[in-house]
Amino acid sequence: MALGIPAIPFVTGTLPAVGGTIRACPEDFRVEEIPAYLPCGSGDHLYLKVEKRLLSTRDVATALAGAAKVPPREVGFAGQKDRDAVTVQYFSVPVTGAGGIENIDLEGARVLSRDRHTNRLKTGHVLGNRFRIVLSGVGPGALEAARDIVASINAHGIPNAFGPQRFGREGQTASDGLRLIADPRRGPGARDRYRRKLNISAAQALLYNHYLAERAGDDLLRVMLAGDVAKKTETGGMFVVDDVSEAQARLEAREIVHAGPVFGRKTFAAGGVAAEREARVLAAYGLEPRAFQPFGKLALGTRRANLIYPEGLAVSPHPRGIELSFVLPSGAYATVVMREFVREELR
Repeated sequence: MALGIPAIPFVTGTLPAVGGTIRACPEDFRVEEIPAYLPCGSGDHLYLKVEKRLLSTRDVATALAGAAKVPPREVGFAGQKDRDAVTVQYFSVPVTGAGGIENIDLEGARVLSRDRHTNRLKTGHVLGNRFRIVLSGVGPGALEAARDIVASINAHGIPNAFGPQRFGREGQTASDGLRLIADPRRGPGARDRYRRKLNISAAQALLYNHYLAERAGDDLLRVMLAGDVAKKTETGGMFVVDDVSEAQARLEAREIVHAGPVFGRKTFAAGGVAAEREARVLAAYGLEPRAFQPFGKLALGTRRANLIYPEGLAVSPHPRGIELSFVLPSGAYATVVMREFVREELR
């Protein structure tokens, strides 16, 4: 993996791989956003449910800004969606100037529905995403092999890694982010707010993946450590693990999950041996926690569940291979699920 990050082990590596190809055509990779809420029918913002094909989220946002005659920053969306796919997501634009938008003058995009709401759609206003992904070109026995992998993932979960697409081409964005964190005044993107945010986010993801790879490599993905930060499955509330045996039982019951560091200014602090593991990751890149202080809100930091269980994960036959369907929480990557079937890193 780029920049010397330890590879995250395949958790289904003892089972036969399925192989095959994803994204043989855009229709083979379908994503539908699951919104955190639906528009209420009144307010100063127009919510547009948009289907796009072979377009980035920013392509659509730019087109909507032009149609509504507003600056691109006033177009809201909950998160970036894949470009090389068919995806459905919500956008918001101010009602002023946008009332006449019935469709988008952009090849590959169309409005499925429109309604008004009281607030602008912001990053993170999403529960998750529903995926339907075709693996084409698979060999004989692929369906049964896929069913065995599905059963294993449903039983044991998978590491909640960031997909390699988060790091930029050949990891360049993450590399730039590490250089920027080391030199906030002169590093890549220091004078460009959008690039600065992108670079820092990629570096944070890279550091998290390094942490997760070491934890998985040490066979600690399903083990609670003293001082781990645990996240409650139902509410998202966090606490530091003191009673390891009790926390282990709750982990196995899927009531809680240990949560790894997305390093930043205000990352919820771990303790004990868990904190020592996290400090070693930063040290490997010559960084300390205070390195994120100069970046304000761009690097607040958070905690990310280390283990996820894709909801409704199932496999079915498809005329050109097999089809996988599942739901992931916001921020999780479908390519991290699919790598378990094809046994290679996917972008």
